[in-house]
Amino acid sequence: MQDNGKGFSVNGVSSGIGLSNIDSRVSFLNARLRRRSNSDGSIYNLTVNVCDLPKT
Repeated sequence: MQDNGKGFSVNGVSSGIGLSNIDSRVSFLNARLRRRSNSDGSIYNLTVNVCDLPKT
């Protein structure tokens, strides 16, 4: 996923829970998330191995 907005600091402190919710869901899926953000916008790369998905 990507946007063309202002971007944000991926190392910054946030008072919201949006990014922590994303991180917890990525962890639950045994997935990997790479975030990149600068003044041109943000890019998220999510890698999920379907063989590693939790059994529900």
